[in-house]
Amino acid sequence: MASPADPDVRQAMEQFRGYIATDHGLILVVLLCLAVAAIFFLIFSALGGRWERCCLAGRAGARNRNALVGESLRQLQVLYHRAVMNVISRPPHLREKGQIMSASEIERTWFAWRTRS
Repeated sequence: MASPADPDVRQAMEQFRGYIATDHGLILVVLLCLAVAAIFFLIFSALGGRWERCCLAGRAGARNRNALVGESLRQLQVLYHRAVMNVISRPPHLREKGQIMSASEIERTWFAWRTRS
């Protein structure tokens, strides 16, 4: 790095280096970098949204775009339901019969179950 000819500039650079070496200086530099990154993020996300809007406006109107988004959400819901809610379906010819058991039947079946295990 080229050394500055002016002694005042050299002294200011040395003070800045000394300040950055402290804890407070490091925190300040990190916060400044985060602020600059946040500003760049906001600018580029706004530009990206604007570019996407311009590109889609030429191909499809807002109604078509919303229909595409709605259809993709429905497909995601179906995929989620299939993956998470995988319920074993019974053949249609089987029927469940509800029956109330008496106390003696419950004790008898429980006792039979206990003796098998």
